[in-house]
Amino acid sequence: MKRGKFITLEGGEGVGKSTQAKRLAERLERAGVPVIVTREPGGTPVGEDVRDLIMKDRPTDPVTELLLFAAARAEHVTSVVRPALDEGTWVISDRFIDSTRVCQGKRYSLEPELIALLERYTVAPDFPDLTLILDLPASEGVERAQSRGTLSLVTEVADLIAKEHPETILCAAGGIGDGRGVAAAFMLGAEGVMVGSRLWASKEANVSERMHDAALHSTGDDTIRSQTMDLARKLDWPQQYSARVLKNEFIRRWHGREAELVAVADEEAAKYRAAWAEGDPEKSNTFVGEVVGLIRTIEPVSDIIDRMMHEAEALLQSKPKDVISKP
Repeated sequence: MKRGKFITLEGGEGVGKSTQAKRLAERLERAGVPVIVTREPGGTPVGEDVRDLIMKDRPTDPVTELLLFAAARAEHVTSVVRPALDEGTWVISDRFIDSTRVCQGKRYSLEPELIALLERYTVAPDFPDLTLILDLPASEGVERAQSRGTLSLVTEVADLIAKEHPETILCAAGGIGDGRGVAAAFMLGAEGVMVGSRLWASKEANVSERMHDAALHSTGDDTIRSQTMDLARKLDWPQQYSARVLKNEFIRRWHGREAELVAVADEEAAKYRAAWAEGDPEKSNTFVGEVVGLIRTIEPVSDIIDRMMHEAEALLQSKPKDVISKP
C-alpha cells in the first residue's frame, strides 16, 4: 500500500490556516484521495488536555512549555498521524513542528539542538512532506482571529453545551453595553453576561478623568486592536494576544511599526509610564472596546447594572409580542 502524504500549514493567528486546511482536504477528497485534518496543539484527547492546561495556566518556564507541547505531539504522531499515513491516508495538520521552532525556539531562545532532539523522539521519521506557510500583517491576522460575531458564536456554543454538557453555564461577552445587549444574549441562549467596557466607564473604575472623557467622545470606529501598548510597556505577551484601545497620537506613531518600537523600547517605556501616570489619553492608551459608542455618561456601577437589567427585562417581556405573526 502506498503511504500517505503529510502536509502542515503554519502561520500566525488569523491568517486562515484552518480554512485553507479544510479547503485543501475537500479538494483532495474530490480527487479521490483519502485525507484527514488535524491540529496542534490538540488532535487527541491528551493533546486537547495539554492545550487546555497551557491556555489556562501558561508555564513560566519556557522549557516546561516546550516539554508539554512535545508530549502532546508524541501522542498526536503515535495515535493519529503515523497510523493514517501507514494506511495510505493523507494528513493535513493545522500547525506542527515549525510552530514550536518559532514560538519556543526563536521567541524564548531555546537551543535548536534541544528542539531537534525532542523531534527525533516525538516525530521522526514522520516529518512533513510539505509545509505551507501562510502570512498576513500581524495586526490584520489578529483582527481577523478575534472578529467572530457574538450572534453566531453564542448560538453555536449554546447548542454545543446543550448537547454535550447541559450542566454548564454559558456567559456571553463582547459588545454588551446596555440592556439590549443583555436581552440579545439571553435570547441567543446565554444564561449570563460579562460586561467590560461599560463598567470600565464607571465612577468606581480606576481610570483617569481624561481617558473617560476621551471615551465619551468616541465611537466603535475610533478603536483598534494593537500590540504597541504592550511593547511600549515591555510586556512579553504571546504574539496572538492584543488589546483594543482608542486610536490616538501614540497609535498613529507606532501601530504598524512594532519592530521599530521594540528597538527603542527602553526609551519609550519611560515615556509611556509617565504618560500613563498622568492619565494622558494621547501619549498612553485608553483601553476600551467597540461598545464605547454606547457610552455617554460616567455613572456608579449600581446605576449602570440596574438600568441594564431593567432595559433587558422590559425588552424580553415586550418583544415576543411584536414578532408573533398576526393571522
